[in-house]
Amino acid sequence: MIHRTYKNYWPKREHLLQSHNLNDNTDARIELNKINAEIKREYCSIKQSNWQDLCKSLDYKTPNTRLWRLAKKLDKIQPQVENTNSIIGINGTSTVNDKETADALGNYYSEESKLALGRENKKTGRATRKTNQILQGSSQ
Repeated sequence: MIHRTYKNYWPKREHLLQSHNLNDNTDARIELNKINAEIKREYCSIKQSNWQDLCKSLDYKTPNTRLWRLAKKLDKIQPQVENTNSIIGINGTSTVNDKETADALGNYYSEESKLALGRENKKTGRATRKTNQILQGSSQ
């Protein structure tokens, strides 16, 4: 359902979106971004107004059942920030999913924590390098 205030923006937004998608029109993209920003501002304003109305409607006479229902609804609201495990790689791009993040961290720490093994630990060094090569080969 489209809110009544969005109806003013919707036809122009759809037209600009089609124009941008058809021929990658830069001016259309700029106008589309402006309209999207205005829609977001309107949305925030509406949400703020609704929240203020709700808060004004609550007082000491408000039944406990209504307060509990409100508390339960607030508890079910999705968090505003999504938890993510992305990191910025060496080349400046961020990882997309957990597997890429794990691979990037594994590569970084494998380079950082290279073992400096002397003559007395030659056998251990060979076994460690062989294991690392097998692990790196299986992850690719």
